[in-house]
This record gives sequence, structure tokens and C-alpha cells, in this order.
Amino acid sequence: VHLQEKKRGLYQDEELCRSTIEKCTVTARVALRVLGSLYDLSGRHICPLIMKGRILYSRIIKCGSGWDTDVSKVDNKLYAEFIQFLYEIVDVKQNLKPVPRAWVEKNHKLMTLIAPSDGSEVGYSASVYARSANDNDDQSYRCNLGMARCKIANQSVQNNELCSVVLGIKMLEHALIHMPQDEIPEN
Repeated sequence: VHLQEKKRGLYQDEELCRSTIEKCTVTARVALRVLGSLYDLSGRHICPLIMKGRILYSRIIKCGSGWDTDVSKVDNKLYAEFIQFLYEIVDVKQNLKPVPRAWVEKNHKLMTLIAPSDGSEVGYSASVYARSANDNDDQSYRCNLGMARCKIANQSVQNNELCSVVLGIKMLEHALIHMPQDEIPEN
């Protein structure tokens, strides 16, 4: 995997482009490699694609094709869906613009950590945002995404909702443990 170009935690796989997709033989190994190369630190850009990719990979494994067996020989519809998924990845990655990585920008003071979470019938997710105030202006606030996580789970909606809350709490704990102590608000 070539990890040359970074855009807010997104690593570009230089081998994944339109010309290589057209010649691609889709196997379980290739699907796992593509899925493993998708990394989105913020969770905003390609998180839906990661979820879709995980579902497609699961379907490829369940269709009974071997590790190096061409999926198009086993299930043509699944092969077409995976090729379309690859095109979606290329389109999304080409339109990304770099954004600042800081949770709390310079001349700002951390006010609150916010952790929204949600669950559905196919999975659950959580994220952590940092709300900060400008040191020079009491009326100016910023809210930056710190981290996000999504998981596929074959449970009821209620269980996935509960799992999303637990995931959000674990992410908040992780943020508080690893954040410099002078940045954590006292109240």
C-alpha cells in the first residue's frame, strides 16, 4: 500500500484509480486490502463508504468464494456492486480538501467535549467533538471533530443504540486520558 498523500487522516492508495479498477480481479483478498486501506481520522468523509465496504466484504466471504477466487465467477451482481464501490471511493477521495487537524485551534480554549452517538439495524457509531472559545472574543466559538468510529453489528436496534452510547463513553474517556491536563476545563 502506498501511503504518500495525507488529507486529515485519509491515506491515498495510489494503486486505486479508475484505470486499475477496470482491470481489477475482485477476490476476498483484494476486498480486504481495499477495505483495510480506507482510513478516515475524522469520520466525516468516508465513514459511510467504510460501512458499505464492510457489508460488501461480509457478503463476499459468505458467498463461498475462496480467498483468491474471482468473485465475478461466483456472483456477478456482487462483483458489480464491489466495482461500483471502488468507483465511489475514487470519486470521494478526489474531492477531498485538506482541513486543519487541531481539536482546539490556537488562541482558543477548550470548553466542552461532546459525544453524539447513534445506532441502527446494521450498526452503530459515535464521535467526539471539542467545543472551544476564542481567547480574544467571548462570542466566538468553534466545534471541531476529534474522532469518530463506526461498527457493523447484527443486533437489534435497541442493542445497537446501547452499544453506541458505550462506544461514545469509551471514546470520551480515551480523549480525556490522552489530552494534555492544562487543556481540560475545570468545571
